[in-house]
Amino acid sequence: MNAEIWYLAKNGERIGPFTNQEVAAYGDAGNITPDTLAWCEGMNGWITAAAAGMRITAPAPAVVVRTTPVTYRKASPYAPVVVFLAVTLGVAVGGFVAIEAAKQYAAHQVANVVRKTGKAFAAQVEKDAAEWKKHNEEIQDIFAKASAAANAR
Repeated sequence: MNAEIWYLAKNGERIGPFTNQEVAAYGDAGNITPDTLAWCEGMNGWITAAAAGMRITAPAPAVVVRTTPVTYRKASPYAPVVVFLAVTLGVAVGGFVAIEAAKQYAAHQVANVVRKTGKAFAAQVEKDAAEWKKHNEEIQDIFAKASAAANAR
């Protein structure tokens, strides 16, 4: 950030002016994302805050979901356990709860990967998430068939 005075775009409106120190404090407060647009005198157009080299700090989460570093895995190591428990505990209730937990876990993993690794890797994660969704639909189909068979007895 070599400029003396900056303007930012937030919710479609220009805000500022900000000094370099004010921009840093604004970023430390979690108000600047990598996609926030920034402009200073002498620029031809708006650029992202990340491209401008602005400090981007996310505010601390209210609830810490995971305390260990996120590592990317193609499939959750818990998926076989979730499926086994769903079938074992019962098709109707156990299956629904296990599938919902697995979907939430997968969504959380995707969000963390996107946040931590960037757009190039996110494309692969989205592809894998679609594959997970397909498997999830197959599992739901199996549960529906098993439930129908159990009700037919």
